[in-house]
Amino acid sequence: MTALLVCGHAPNATDGNGQPACAIHSTAEGGTTFASATFDLTGRQARCQCGNTATSSKGLAFFEYLGDGSREASDKCRNCGYGYVTHLEVNTSTGRAGHKFGVCEFVPKGDVGHDRYYCGCRGWD
Repeated sequence: MTALLVCGHAPNATDGNGQPACAIHSTAEGGTTFASATFDLTGRQARCQCGNTATSSKGLAFFEYLGDGSREASDKCRNCGYGYVTHLEVNTSTGRAGHKFGVCEFVPKGDVGHDRYYCGCRGWD
């Protein structure tokens, strides 16, 4: 079982107090708070944007878990890809809740089937 931050990333930096944090997400996005659940990475694969794959591990650079219970699986819509909060906004053209590109019933994305990491394919600077 692996402890990850609320944002879904393994800690990849430290905050001003030396505590584990996420260099990508702010405090408001869960970048310094550990999720209440731990995740089983057994048998999971992580993909880089270039297509490289590796066995999922919080030791991978910018590792992000995308399985059940993750922020990606719970807060992104399977139908449109927008976040849950976007579906609560009132569409000014229709007067109903739904993002500006149309009314969409929010359906959680669920397990993506793989995780995400960065292999260094585009450099480190």
